[in-house]
Amino acid sequence: MAFKASATTVFLLSLTLVLFTSVSAQSPPPPPPSCPTNLTVCLSQPNNPECCRILAGLGINARVCLCRAIRNLNIGGINIGALISPILRNIIVNVILRGCNITVLPGTC
Repeated sequence: MAFKASATTVFLLSLTLVLFTSVSAQSPPPPPPSCPTNLTVCLSQPNNPECCRILAGLGINARVCLCRAIRNLNIGGINIGALISPILRNIIVNVILRGCNITVLPGTC
């Protein structure tokens, strides 16, 4: 009887080891994109060629970076971005991206 119990224990421990190894072997999620700090030019002058060049260089991360820039918008030491509703942030981002003829995956801010 002791042999059956130890065989079962060894089997369960082996199975656990295999399962945990396969789970921990998965690659970690990609890091968040590093956004340039000069995106404020896009917020003050949306159709500026410099803004469009910066956004085109970001590729699929353009929406994420613009959302962050709007959320972190400070004017006179006041975080204005926190006062802007998510719906309005999405509208602003969509207008800027369309003005630069940049198509990215849809999303929300």
